[in-house]
Amino acid sequence: MLALHCATSASAKDKADIAHETVDQSAHVHGSVVKRIESYLQQNKNRIPPRVYTDLRNILVEHESDNQEREGRPGATATFLKPRSGQHVGSQIPVTVQIDDVASGYHVWIAVKRGNLIWPKEPEILPSGEKWSGIAFEGGAPGKLDLALISVNEKAHQRILKWFDHGSRTGSFPGLTPHELDATCLDVVENLELQ
Repeated sequence: MLALHCATSASAKDKADIAHETVDQSAHVHGSVVKRIESYLQQNKNRIPPRVYTDLRNILVEHESDNQEREGRPGATATFLKPRSGQHVGSQIPVTVQIDDVASGYHVWIAVKRGNLIWPKEPEILPSGEKWSGIAFEGGAPGKLDLALISVNEKAHQRILKWFDHGSRTGSFPGLTPHELDATCLDVVENLELQ
């Protein structure tokens, strides 16, 4: 079983610098080509048979995800500004996040981590190049938990949306393992004490 490991020793700036150093000129050219193809698909969506359109979009997303993985990038650069490790929190956890970069085909989520399981929290964190603030609702038992910022590809993002839909219909939100989502941890706030 894979564990979700979050490096906490490097500063946010160091992490961002390391991620950006791995991107060379060919990656910039690749991104330009992908954007042109995406633009063409969007402009011609009504002229392309739906199945072909969907297949082409899926190929682009998979290719972009594979390319990002080959480059060693986590798909996003984001850090928690609030809460701080060791804080006491209630079921409504105020969260502030700095998001500097989200690659095409990737999504950023907040997730509660207990043991080897994670529980994504709505809403998805949308890229803005600025601070994002919101509330992470936690309905679990009191005790220690970690709050993680995770990056996932489009396939895992769809898995999370289905998980939320199923949980809303059944009232059950079972924990997920990180390998189910192929999640990359961007940052973590450890040892929060849920009251």
